[in-house]
Amino acid sequence: RPPRSTLFPYTTLFRSAFKDALESIAEVKIIINLMTYLIIIGGSVVLSLILMLWLRERIYEIGILLSIGTSKIQIVLQFIIELVLISIPAIISSFILGRLVFNLITKGLSEAEETSSIASSFTNSVFGLGNSVVFVQSYGILITIIILSVILASMMILVKKPKEILSKIS
Repeated sequence: RPPRSTLFPYTTLFRSAFKDALESIAEVKIIINLMTYLIIIGGSVVLSLILMLWLRERIYEIGILLSIGTSKIQIVLQFIIELVLISIPAIISSFILGRLVFNLITKGLSEAEETSSIASSFTNSVFGLGNSVVFVQSYGILITIIILSVILASMMILVKKPKEILSKIS
């Protein structure tokens, strides 16, 4: 019986290639996670800046609401509810458009003979239960960003007294 190394001379070559492929996949995963976190942080900053401008436009409304006795918490909750109501059509349209684009991409992949089995397995794995969980988690992150951004943006205005806010009207 010949030694094992002569039966499989390329075993070490395959192992090193497999190890290199796993390392590159791990590096790509790290890059994707980093990009995801940077997008979340960037989106939070942009949303906070837009909300600051939005609240400055509504500063007189805030002053009037404070002067008639509305609590600051009620005003902040009103802003949060407004933004959540705005986000619902956006999240529904993004879900629908995401599925349409994904279907077009997988249709193009499945038309190629070599990748039809890969595309069908990819479609089955993406449209499983995991996709719904990721979608709900994404919306949860959006709601968290909305809440934090409204609180940060309204802190600058709500620290003032109604008299200070209303005196700037003229």
